[in-house]
Amino acid sequence: MRRASSARHRFDGDTDADVDAAAAVHWLHAMGAAEMVHGHTHRPGSNTLAPGFERHVLSDWTWTAPIAPKCCA
Repeated sequence: MRRASSARHRFDGDTDADVDAAAAVHWLHAMGAAEMVHGHTHRPGSNTLAPGFERHVLSDWTWTAPIAPKCCA
């Protein structure tokens, strides 16, 4: 059951299901922050939203996740 659930929730490449980078940068700038950390979107890791703005996506809620964002490794 776990494998079937994981397969259904695996990210399929649809960027509409991901964070809107422009909106995220807008809110980061408004809050005076350069980095955001958020719950998993089935795309764990870290990436640059715009120059000077980073995001870190948590993996699933286990300690044995295969990829940890660089902020938390």
